[in-house]
Amino acid sequence: MGEPISLSFNDRYFYKQDGLGESSYVFINGNDLTKRWKRLKKHESFTIGELGFGTGLNFLNVLKEWKTFQREAKLNFISIERFPLALEDLEKALANFPDLNHETKDLLQLYPPLSRGFHRINFEEDNVSLTLIFDDVDRGLDDLQKTTKTFDAWFLDGFSPRENPKMWSSKILSGISNLSHSETTLSSFSAASIIKKSLEENDFNISLVDGYKHKRHMIKACSSSSNIKSNSNRKKIAIVGAGISGSCLANSLAKRGHHVTVFEKNTNQKKGIPSFVGNPNLSHANTPYGRFLLASYLFFSLYYSKYCSNSWNETGVIVLKDEKGNYNKLEKIFRQINDSDFIAKADKDLFLSIGLDDLGKDAFYFPKTGWLKTQSAINELLKNDNIKLKEEEVIEIKNPNEDQKELISNKAKYLFDEICLCNSFNAKNLIKLHGVNKKRGQITEVKKPKEDINLPICGQGYISPYSKNNLLIGSSYSNDESHLPSNQDDEENLLKINQMLGLELEKIKSHVSFRFTTKDHLPLLGYKEGLILNLGHGSKGSVNSPLCAEIICDFIDGDPLPIDSALYEALNPNRFNS
Repeated sequence: MGEPISLSFNDRYFYKQDGLGESSYVFINGNDLTKRWKRLKKHESFTIGELGFGTGLNFLNVLKEWKTFQREAKLNFISIERFPLALEDLEKALANFPDLNHETKDLLQLYPPLSRGFHRINFEEDNVSLTLIFDDVDRGLDDLQKTTKTFDAWFLDGFSPRENPKMWSSKILSGISNLSHSETTLSSFSAASIIKKSLEENDFNISLVDGYKHKRHMIKACSSSSNIKSNSNRKKIAIVGAGISGSCLANSLAKRGHHVTVFEKNTNQKKGIPSFVGNPNLSHANTPYGRFLLASYLFFSLYYSKYCSNSWNETGVIVLKDEKGNYNKLEKIFRQINDSDFIAKADKDLFLSIGLDDLGKDAFYFPKTGWLKTQSAINELLKNDNIKLKEEEVIEIKNPNEDQKELISNKAKYLFDEICLCNSFNAKNLIKLHGVNKKRGQITEVKKPKEDINLPICGQGYISPYSKNNLLIGSSYSNDESHLPSNQDDEENLLKINQMLGLELEKIKSHVSFRFTTKDHLPLLGYKEGLILNLGHGSKGSVNSPLCAEIICDFIDGDPLPIDSALYEALNPNRFNS
């Protein structure tokens, strides 16, 4: 394969002769990583920041070395890249490194669409988290300074200072310094005088050492910051509510070694919606809401595939043009993101494969989504040795602002380090909430028609597989507070599907549930009065919950967040207080 060149900066991504050797010499050896990794304790985090992801060579090399030296600690790798490579170009570039074939295959399978912003990718088996920030370096660093504590090592791997001076400016290195602690190290292939001067001005003690092969010198540096690295201990954590949001959070916390107790007053009572559709209800707008929808959607399917393999059905989803507002937004996303693995036009053959004639309607097909069997998924998520499920009703929480918080149930009293409320509108019995509403939803279970509807189809309503003989259609949305099924709602659901697809369906039964919504349609996520809230997901809980669990785990552990600072602030549960 050829040597890849950046057209934006007229510079090579790596030297084909020995790019892997150079990566090891400059960044792994330059930061003394393997020796430092050996000293890490179980569940301790080590965080690397990189400027310039490029082909991903440094990350893949780190991943391979990490697996050799460490399995019990956690590695966070955060890389900022303004001009990310398309998947096919990445694949071509990495074909030069057969020693990284296994790691490359994993990255290519998980590589996100080239949408601006934060992208979290987890390599679960190796305790490695990759956060790609597709943005300008100054904006990416500014975001990190608002939400992240400190980094342990920095890789400065942008293109040469002559071709890309912005990345090596004193402003950028000041941001790196602010994100460093007293033991943070840094390395760079470049030994340019402007870089040495900027590093010295920003509290780094530098050393010029022999460069790799053809290069005379490279830079190694240590921070002289007064910041102290903070370590997070494993905690005893209570989760109130064993719905999909509470179960995702319990699973994610347990995987990180925390000891979790889940409280649910009716563990055996089957209630609410029996399955969820991963409807790609996205927005093209670069707003906190739009970024949250996209980040949640890109994260959730991989999460369920990993942890709910018996409950998650990645069938793909069709979105018809019937749903005017959402479809117009998807049209703009389709033009912005040229990635058929993410979104594609649904053709006539796709409809014929499920027994439907050409509907005469435009439609999009989203291949990496599907539908989830709710209770089965919850059971899978809660199956972990670090999780205890208690069938108890939480009556009161005392001393929420103390290190040890007291939880009182209808059966006993407990002490926890953290308490997380994931119990929808019932949380109002434990804490005062503002800006929230309760909305009723009803779906209708119907007999399968002769058409083979083997994937969800969304429009003004939706139809989805559910069981061997039945489908689900929906959904109503109202302020009614009745728990009893409504014939009128069933008729409306049946009419929507008839208008969408021309199907005459036979009703079997109804399912009623209540959504907890907020005024701005974003969930309440974070600390309020000493408690952690994970509430207000509305009808998007199945899609939002995995990412929200990831966010909560990161701020409990003191790890870098998977979202930008403006979005994190937009989720603040105190935003409706005034």
